[in-house]
Amino acid sequence: MPAYGIGLTDLAPGITQSHDRDLRYNTAALLEAMNHHRPKVLAFTSRTGGRAAARAFGAARPDLGPQTWTVGPAAVWVLPSSSCANNAVPYSEKLAIWQQRANYLGG
Repeated sequence: MPAYGIGLTDLAPGITQSHDRDLRYNTAALLEAMNHHRPKVLAFTSRTGGRAAARAFGAARPDLGPQTWTVGPAAVWVLPSSSCANNAVPYSEKLAIWQQRANYLGG
């Protein structure tokens, strides 16, 4: 995926569970990775993960979509979870936010 300019990381490495409650996020490692790899965009694929990062970096509590803060050089987006278990956000709204992010990246 790096050939396409895409990388993946995990805020809570080594944890396998179907929800975000009580996770210990490694935001220091995330900041280090962003400064090392220097991506244009960092997208959180859950509101909970985005909110945890916002708290760690002293940013306002985010909602879905583009944010006004960065992590290192990366613009931040908070995307709705793509999990079928996340039914709090209608599919049409999830799709619109993911498409907005793709358009931002020129996709």
